[in-house]
Amino acid sequence: LGRILGACSGVNIGPDLSFVGQYAVRAEYQGLGIGKALWVKAMKNMGDRNASLFAATVKIFTIYRDVHHFSAVPKKRIIHMKGEFAPNIDITDRIDGISLMAINEDNIRDVIEYDKQVCDGLDRSAMLSALYKSPENINLVAVNERNQVLGYCFVLDTSSGVTGITPLYADNQQIAELLANKCCQRLPTHKTKKMLYLCWDSNPNSIAVAEKLGLNPKCIFVAQDIDSGKLLGMTSGINISPELAHVGQYGVKRDYQGLGIGSALWEQMMAHMGDRNVSLYASDLMVAKYKVHFSFVPERRLVHFTGNVTNNNLVDSIDGISLVPIDKSNIGDVIEYDKTVTNGVDRRLMFEALYKTPETVNLVAINEKNKVLGYCVLFSTNLSNLVLVEPLYADNQQIAELLISKCCQRFPETKTHQLLYLCWDSNNKSMEIALKLGLKRKCDQPILFNPKCIFVAQDIDSGKLLGMTSGINISPELAHVGQYGVKPEYQGLGIGSALWDQMMAHMGDRNVSLYAATPKIFAKYSINFPFVPERRLVHFRGYVNTSNLVDSIDGMSLVPIDDNNIGDVIKYDKTVTNGVDRRPMFEALYKTRETLTTGMPTKGMALD
Repeated sequence: LGRILGACSGVNIGPDLSFVGQYAVRAEYQGLGIGKALWVKAMKNMGDRNASLFAATVKIFTIYRDVHHFSAVPKKRIIHMKGEFAPNIDITDRIDGISLMAINEDNIRDVIEYDKQVCDGLDRSAMLSALYKSPENINLVAVNERNQVLGYCFVLDTSSGVTGITPLYADNQQIAELLANKCCQRLPTHKTKKMLYLCWDSNPNSIAVAEKLGLNPKCIFVAQDIDSGKLLGMTSGINISPELAHVGQYGVKRDYQGLGIGSALWEQMMAHMGDRNVSLYASDLMVAKYKVHFSFVPERRLVHFTGNVTNNNLVDSIDGISLVPIDKSNIGDVIEYDKTVTNGVDRRLMFEALYKTPETVNLVAINEKNKVLGYCVLFSTNLSNLVLVEPLYADNQQIAELLISKCCQRFPETKTHQLLYLCWDSNNKSMEIALKLGLKRKCDQPILFNPKCIFVAQDIDSGKLLGMTSGINISPELAHVGQYGVKPEYQGLGIGSALWDQMMAHMGDRNVSLYAATPKIFAKYSINFPFVPERRLVHFRGYVNTSNLVDSIDGMSLVPIDDNNIGDVIKYDKTVTNGVDRRPMFEALYKTRETLTTGMPTKGMALD
């Protein structure tokens, strides 16, 4: 019949390197030895070269590693960015002095030579020559005024119906954006619906290109019955920035709880979020469970207000301020405004999804100079048909009232009867708006943080803490070992070693520092911490006598650190710490009630 039963590709890239591509056998012919025969053929073809491959699932990964001896497993991972081509408004659309042209017979040799430079000398001329001659593929090469190649991009049809952006190489992120954007613009509309972009998780510039194309890395993980297709559980782990992530929904259907599904989903999600600082919201019943891993619990709570809307007491108009829907003409300004109220976090993807959703009602407040003064978004949820007010930010309470009042008026009356409004209990003005809307305070929800720097050993039966250590990643290059100890009665059982290994794995290949409290501890640490500067940290201790200190300076005032000046304090701190951003530390310190930033009493105080 000539029917294909299975296939395997073993590509010899060079004298030293090969790659295993497709490898599969039709389901009805599996178990007959066909796969093994194909594998043997492919491996024989590749000879004694170093062979590499990608494993699609944990099960397959285990087989390749343990059975077929693919033992070198780098830490970096390939991220699959999928979605519809929906470029951001600020994606690079042109660059002065750079032209784009199709790859052809006149420039293919230059493209191949450029490719060698970015692939450590590998000659991929056969692949590139085949790709550019394929009429289904779209390609562009970027050249400067001297016709030097600065990058190239291919957009390919695949057998699965997904359009792939690969390969893509460029001298910098802007050229890569330009190439990918222009290639995708040449696609027929139906081929832009399912795009696939692959990049290393260690390449933030490449990830940024995908995000500007409108593609998102996976953040939702599901457990599914492969026979029936039934959804058994799911969780979402959202990487907000290189430093911050958030756990969203997390649940398993009751009938399938206790089977390890939740644990498997959790592990996948946490691996996806990496070593970011992770936060989540928890009900009071779940706080104790999450606190094992999410050790930092701020005092403030997220208050849930719900109920029917009666907004007779809200501000109805403000002279000089207009409200307009968020659209293409102002979304860029809204995003920039949002950055100012979220400490620089770029939530572009969220905004571009929200304002394009037809079920969403939104408004932005602008003054006579078209400056954004606030915005509000309302959208329906799948939670008991509630309408969620999220997000809402404004320069003052009056503008916030105006925005939410007008947004509610635009929603169908039946839907705004069940409004869900979230705000921090520390924000009195926001809580006052909820009360003016006629909403009732339903519950207060704590937020928990896992700073991914504290590791504990705990007796799982009694919950007793046996030991702990902290490894703080200060920057991509620098880390510091903080506390490290095991209770005396549990020492000698390997607990300390296990904690240490976890902490060191967390800090990776950063330069690590620590303080040694005693000569004995110093001698122990110096085996692995060989660099010991001459300077020492001096501990002064005693009662404070301020009579000899400067008491005032003309032209200088002292004020407590607060919301108004914390940004300036952080900027100043960067200037004295070689650019290290210690924002989380400062924001925690100045909000702690036991901490004094000015006006410190001295009577009876001991310093250590």
